[in-house]
Amino acid sequence: GQALEKLWLTASKEGLSLQPMTSICYLLTRLYLKPETLPNWLKKELILLQNKFTSIIPHSPDNGLILLFRLFYSETEPIASLKRPVEKVCQFL
Repeated sequence: GQALEKLWLTASKEGLSLQPMTSICYLLTRLYLKPETLPNWLKKELILLQNKFTSIIPHSPDNGLILLFRLFYSETEPIASLKRPVEKVCQFL
């Protein structure tokens, strides 16, 4: 967590954007650990994707994927997310 935070803050300071892309990590892990829980059409697509992915980023399914992200120069300025006051979200007892 701290390493990712440091990477993200440093990237932002240097004018780079970071976009986490974790869905593929979860799906490929699920394909490896519990393929029976996926519909056949999705398994076929994931196997094709896994082969392409592994040719670019070699890894062993036993080690798993933790995080995949895209680091890039954005064409637009980042937009600050809107935040609600903590009192509106939490109830203090």
